Amino acid sequence: MKITETVQNGESLNIQIQHRLIEKLTATNKELLTINSFAEAIQGGKGTHEVVDSMVKKLNSLLGFTDCEIFLMNDSEEYLIQSVKFMDGYCQTDIEYPVIFKIGEGLIGEVCVTGQAKIIADAFQDKQTESGCSLSEIAIPMTHDDRKVMGVIHSRHPKKDFFQESHLKTLTTIASMAATKLIQTKNHERIAQYQTQLEEYVHIVSHDLKSPLRSINALLAWIKEDNKGKLDDETLGNIKLIDNTLLQMDNLITGTLNYSRIAYSEAREEVVDLNHIIHEIKGLLHFPEHISVKLDSDLPSVIGDSTKFLQIFQNLIGNALKFIDKPEGLITVGHVDRGEYYEFSISDNGIGIERRYFHKIFEVFQSLSVSKDSSGVGLSIVKKLVNYYDGDIWLESTVGVGTTFHFTIKKN
Repeated sequence: MKITETVQNGESLNIQIQHRLIEKLTATNKELLTINSFAEAIQGGKGTHEVVDSMVKKLNSLLGFTDCEIFLMNDSEEYLIQSVKFMDGYCQTDIEYPVIFKIGEGLIGEVCVTGQAKIIADAFQDKQTESGCSLSEIAIPMTHDDRKVMGVIHSRHPKKDFFQESHLKTLTTIASMAATKLIQTKNHERIAQYQTQLEEYVHIVSHDLKSPLRSINALLAWIKEDNKGKLDDETLGNIKLIDNTLLQMDNLITGTLNYSRIAYSEAREEVVDLNHIIHEIKGLLHFPEHISVKLDSDLPSVIGDSTKFLQIFQNLIGNALKFIDKPEGLITVGHVDRGEYYEFSISDNGIGIERRYFHKIFEVFQSLSVSKDSSGVGLSIVKKLVNYYDGDIWLESTVGVGTTFHFTIKKN
């Protein structure tokens, strides 16, 4: 009888242990699902307001926090300012008079200083909160890798002892994820601001540099017109040199502007027929009668920005045009399907390039010729654009025979 009771007690204990394990696994699984759902919700946010808006809405739907708000540290790190508030089913991001807490002030300010989450079971009994109408509060610091507090997640609930350790554990993980996302968002916003400022600066510099060039060019034209028939050949030759120098400077400024735009210009995603691009280039560039362009096969269509592909092919074909010295010039455009990439080639029968200059020509402001049309930026632009599409560029050349530029573009 005693043996039977012992066995039954043992079985009962095993069942209890199994139930506890199941409960623990269920709770863990629920926590993971909550965290994953929250991560997905904030991942698509592009701006700070969009991210914090998603945060409080998701906290409401996942955990039932009907009164939740996010406080973010200001730039000078002197105080926390209410960024978004979710209450009674309404999310408010454009707060006219946001609540502000100094560092160390109240529950939110204290959590910011200590970097430790805190639960207040009964706010009525705690003078620190000054909530007036809430019975239970929780505050979680949003910290990044360096443990620096970026902000605080704060929630109230009209029920005493509502917030539990399980909330604390889940929210701590969520707060860490949110901090990482906010760091990324703020960096992107900062970069976008710098890019806008850079674009404005480049345009101003470009205008300010080109204006005196135009003035000098106009003055030279007036001098030539006013002194028609009076200037000797040497003087006219010097004026022509000045004209050529002005043109070089103008091309250099334009090239610099185009090069700087690549890093921050917004790229479109569209289907680009490269055969149409080549046809368009034939109308844009001046082709002497003795130079022809041919395709060794139909080019593929690619996904990307048509303007960027136009720049790539126009710069390479234009570069070939400048250095063809044969009575019958030929530029050949071809391609090979490399599986994950397309490999394109542009060949000419020009003067060729010495091997020691192969890498130099892709550097900004490096030109191997004294051509008035060469700014030393064109091939640098090509390299930067090819890299933009996860490709590479290289060349093969024989002096006196010709040059072939190869570049790859990754398929989408």
